[in-house]
Amino acid sequence: MCCLQIVLVDQLDGVDRERLMRDMDAWGYSFRLGGAAAWFECDAEDARAWLVSNDLLDRHGEPTFRLRA
Repeated sequence: MCCLQIVLVDQLDGVDRERLMRDMDAWGYSFRLGGAAAWFECDAEDARAWLVSNDLLDRHGEPTFRLRA
């Protein structure tokens, strides 16, 4: 879910990935690499792969906006 939130935030006006990841850290989200940005950049491959395999992201990591069956 965190990966999808980070990808989808680009669709909102006035918010960006960096802001969301700083907020996640401030809210107390916990990641193995210490922070949301480090996790997203270095450790979220499995999350992205799941989102792609379930057609929520395309192979480039962009949202498909398709409903899951």
